[in-house]
Amino acid sequence: AAGYRFCSPVGLELSYVHYGEFEANPNAPVQASMRIFVANSLLSPYVVGGMSLAGTPDGNETNLLYGPHGGAGVQLLFGNQKSFAAINLEGRIASYLNALEGDQDHQIQGVLGVDFYF
Repeated sequence: AAGYRFCSPVGLELSYVHYGEFEANPNAPVQASMRIFVANSLLSPYVVGGMSLAGTPDGNETNLLYGPHGGAGVQLLFGNQKSFAAINLEGRIASYLNALEGDQDHQIQGVLGVDFYF
């Protein structure tokens, strides 16, 4: 994942989550997210929302699935005056709006990450 927190309460993130076989599947989405931090402290809770894109194989073609995701998390900052790193723990639920019959159309994700600030 790569992100940018351009002001104290708002951050943006682009991530790739992988689970399962290393091929196009609904368990390997690319996600664009926005985080809204509720408090700006050493332990900062936030809500997250955005869009997910994933592919499912269909013979020789790949169908593109898309839909929203949302959730909540907490960020634990490390450092004294200026924080240089943080650990994130987050839960998300994703839903694919155009899933075909037989395709996975919902998923629950747990995300553990490390952010570095410079």
